[in-house]
Amino acid sequence: MTKLITLQGESVTQVLLRAYKRSDDVAEEALHRTNPALASFGPVLPIGLELVIPELPTPAVTTVVQRWD
Repeated sequence: MTKLITLQGESVTQVLLRAYKRSDDVAEEALHRTNPALASFGPVLPIGLELVIPELPTPAVTTVVQRWD
């Protein structure tokens, strides 16, 4: 797990994009589970808030089969 310091005016979505380059439900749930007080700050997080960024499981690889293959 790594730590991240929030920037001015940053939201949870922006934190997720900065940390993971994605902002899906799995990433958001993991962030809230690791930082339980996060929801109490509202939509805009305070500057300088130290968050623990958990490691996410790697998504399963799916094989796409084209109809003409």
